[in-house]
Amino acid sequence: MTLKLARELFVAVGALVAVTGSAQAADFATLVNEAKVAYEARGYDAAGRLQAERAVDLYKQAMAVASNDAEKFTSMIGQSEAQYFVGNSTDDNQVKIERHLAGLEIADAVVKAFGVQDVTAVAEADLQRLKALPADQLALLGEALYYRGINLGQWGAANGVMASLGRWPELRSTMELIVNINLKNIHEYGAFRTLGRGYFKVPGMFGGSNKRAEKYLSEAVKQTLAAGQIFSTNGYNNIYYAELLKDLGRDQEAKDLLQAFVNSQVLAVNPPSKQEYVRAQGEAADLLAQW
Repeated sequence: MTLKLARELFVAVGALVAVTGSAQAADFATLVNEAKVAYEARGYDAAGRLQAERAVDLYKQAMAVASNDAEKFTSMIGQSEAQYFVGNSTDDNQVKIERHLAGLEIADAVVKAFGVQDVTAVAEADLQRLKALPADQLALLGEALYYRGINLGQWGAANGVMASLGRWPELRSTMELIVNINLKNIHEYGAFRTLGRGYFKVPGMFGGSNKRAEKYLSEAVKQTLAAGQIFSTNGYNNIYYAELLKDLGRDQEAKDLLQAFVNSQVLAVNPPSKQEYVRAQGEAADLLAQW
C-alpha cells in the first residue's frame, strides 16, 4: 500500500466514523435514552446538578431531530422537568429564576400546541375537546401542564410571594385544568399538592385560604398513603400538609406525620423519585428539630 493510498484510506475511514457518530447523535431514541440516564443520575450536589443540566441539553438535541409531535412534545416536557430540578437544586436565586422560567416557557409551548392559549380562560367546549383527546396525547398535555405549573410556582417563590402574586390565578388555573381533564392523580396528586401549597402561601387578602389548603393537601396525603402507614409516598405531600397542620394549631398531628415519614424506608416506598424523597426526609427532620 502506498503512502498516498494509506492517507486516503485514513481520511475515508475518519469521514465514515464522523458520519456514523453524527447519525447516532442525531437519533431521537438514542438521545432521549441518554437524557433519561443522565436525569436518573441527578442529585442535589454539583455533580448531580451537572447530570440534570446534561439531560436538558440532550432533550434539546432530541427536540431538534424529532420526527413528529409526540416526539417533540416528549423532549420538551423532558427539558421542563430537568430545568425544574436544576433550579430547585441550587441556592443561587438568579439561577433558580432563570431555570424555572425556561422550564415554564418550554412546557407552556406544549400546552399552547394543544390549543390552550390562556390557562385562565378555558371554555367548556375546549375542556370537552381536551378530555376527548386520545390517552397518549392527554397524558402529554397533563405532563406539560404539571411542569408548567410547578416551574411557575418555584419561579414565584424565587421572586418572592408578594412580587409574584399577580400570577397566582395562572398557577391555580393550570393545576385546576389538570384536575378538570381527570388527571388529578399524576405525580402523586401533584395538582392537589401544588394547589394546597399555593392556598397556604398566598395571603388571605389575595385569595389564600387555609381551609382550601387543607382540602387539597389532606386529600393528596390520603390518596397516596404508603401501605399501612399515615404518611404519603410523596415527601412533599407530607411536609406541606404538616406545615399547614402546625399553622392550624394541630402540632402533635403534624409531628406524628413527619416522624413517621422520616422513619420510613425510601427504597421500599418510592423508588422512582429516590433523590427527592431523601431530600424531603432531610427537610422533614429539620422541621421536627425546629418544632
